[in-house]
Amino acid sequence: MTANSSGIVPGAGRIMACLLWSARLPWLRRWAWLVALSGFLWLPAKAGQSVPLLYTIEAGDTLWGIAARFLDDPLRWPELLVRNPQLVGHGALLVGETLVVAPDDETTPTQLRMLPIEVRRPTVRDASPAPATAMISPDAITPFLTYPLLMGEIDSTTAGHVVTGLDGDVLLGQFSRFYAQSLPPSENDIYTIFRPDQALIHPLSGERLGTAARFLGTAQLDTPGQVAKLTIVSAVEEISPGDRLIPRPKKVGLPYLYPTVPQVAVDAHVISTFGSISGAGDYAIVVISAGSEDGVAVGNILTTLHPNRTLLLTREVIHPQTRGDRCRVPTAVRTTVNARLLGCSERLPGKRQLTSGNAELVDLPEGRSGELLVFRVFDRLSYALVRRTERAVHSGDRVVSPGA
Repeated sequence: MTANSSGIVPGAGRIMACLLWSARLPWLRRWAWLVALSGFLWLPAKAGQSVPLLYTIEAGDTLWGIAARFLDDPLRWPELLVRNPQLVGHGALLVGETLVVAPDDETTPTQLRMLPIEVRRPTVRDASPAPATAMISPDAITPFLTYPLLMGEIDSTTAGHVVTGLDGDVLLGQFSRFYAQSLPPSENDIYTIFRPDQALIHPLSGERLGTAARFLGTAQLDTPGQVAKLTIVSAVEEISPGDRLIPRPKKVGLPYLYPTVPQVAVDAHVISTFGSISGAGDYAIVVISAGSEDGVAVGNILTTLHPNRTLLLTREVIHPQTRGDRCRVPTAVRTTVNARLLGCSERLPGKRQLTSGNAELVDLPEGRSGELLVFRVFDRLSYALVRRTERAVHSGDRVVSPGA
């Protein structure tokens, strides 16, 4: 059979059947039928499909990348799961496995399904599947899934607090021993140490969205009691009297994050990059001013936009330095141009300086700065991983839905 714009061209047996049936009609109707049939046979065939029907998985492939390559949109990766139900069974892409890819004509239902086939022979073989390629390193977000992120997550009435070091020390580090009071029970005698951190403020309304919990380290219980003794087993910064302690939760596994487009239009801002002065780069963690109340869900892909900025161009005439040696030819007078981005509260140059030509203001438009993947959502804010950057992501950058 040969494909055409209608689907397929009938074979020789079907054409002969049509001719025999037309012989029973009067000669005029038979002639019209033959003309119509000849026109049908000469319909132009459909051009070759640009998207392959089948694709063999290679090392490093992901559904996200295959959808971006053949379907021109990485967010269409769920369509590959529908056409390849065997992927749900083993939960990974195996090198050498064949996948069904969508045809060009989206109105034509896919008639082909790839089902798992296994031929067994009496031989010894290793049945362990090939390891799946990790798109995101677990170390990037696992600490943020284990430790508290907001003070609102913690019941302050059941949290213990650091009293002092065994020798009266007020600055404690790794392997330091200290006293603590009001310790809640812990299954493994391991406690997380933290203190209240910066307030998370909405950049436009000034509303307080929450207070971050600053992780300091972990401690091992040595001697229980009303005033317990503990030893700091790990510390990321110095610990002081008054810092809080809560039982360390059981180790959590890395969740499955399925990238999706938000169901609602998101218009938020980056409100914290955790003290990064030069901005957040790839695999950094940021906080955005939108949460479940705004329609944000775990796995949402969001785009960050840097705000429009004002560039100040100044021109300065540099004169050569006069030397005592008159035999030396002085350097010619030259003009240099300096460029600097103005801050939000910085004073603009005066009108006289602008009209004289020594200074010029250039408005730079808003532009894309990066892409975020939301991995933890609260009521009014969310934590997201910076997946890809075109420039550093800063506090104050807008966060919108993809394509907005």
